[in-house]
Amino acid sequence: MDLLQKMLVFNPAKRISVDECLAHAFFANVRNTKCETECDSKFDFGYERGAVSKGELQEMMFDEICHFRPEAAFVNPLKRRTSELGSNITEPANAPEIIN
Repeated sequence: MDLLQKMLVFNPAKRISVDECLAHAFFANVRNTKCETECDSKFDFGYERGAVSKGELQEMMFDEICHFRPEAAFVNPLKRRTSELGSNITEPANAPEIIN
């Protein structure tokens, strides 16, 4: 519970860091520092800096879901047409009707 509480702090300045998290006693029995690697550069979150509306955020999330679960395009809560997703997606045999 201690680790979870530290990870779920809303304020990022007060939240536990990744290094502190990995050093937590919870991982003591499974962590092998000899097998760990570090990234050469910091991850670029630049795409998050643009102001997006709720709808645009929903679209971005739905696109990401469809990337990993193409069948989700056929049960579209955002009422987007599957033709927007490209022709490389084929409808599963048991797919429900597309919402228009």
